Amino acid sequence: MKNQKGITLVALVITIIVLLILAGVSISLVVGQNGVLGKATNSVMAQKAAATKEAVSLAINALETEYFTQWTGNQATTRASVYTVTNLSTELGTSYTVDAKDSKASLMGANELTITKGTDEVRLTFTIDNTGKITWTKVEVKDNGNFKVVSNV
Repeated sequence: MKNQKGITLVALVITIIVLLILAGVSISLVVGQNGVLGKATNSVMAQKAAATKEAVSLAINALETEYFTQWTGNQATTRASVYTVTNLSTELGTSYTVDAKDSKASLMGANELTITKGTDEVRLTFTIDNTGKITWTKVEVKDNGNFKVVSNV
């Protein structure tokens, strides 16, 4: 018999099966719900939510400064008269749009505002107490037409 060199059909089939298994695992790691693409999408949503929440927090802090400025001149000034949706919009600037049921409404108490910057929409649910402390209840980002809750923001 001649000494033949090469691979057997069984070895070829086993190699193909192993490659198919590796391809399936790789695809699920990239595309799956907890895959790279899913985590990247969640990170983008979290960044949008955090940036908007930070901008609103800074604007509310500016309103607190404005409140104390007005209060030192007139102790009858209340936070409710300074903490308004209109004043928040002014503090946020023209790059943000604030959507609220009543633009003249006070921000004191419970609030749900949709803040838009460019094509990004973020819905913030929060309360402001009588001392000006903000408590964030829910932060949502619009993704593919639906708002999704973003945690750890």
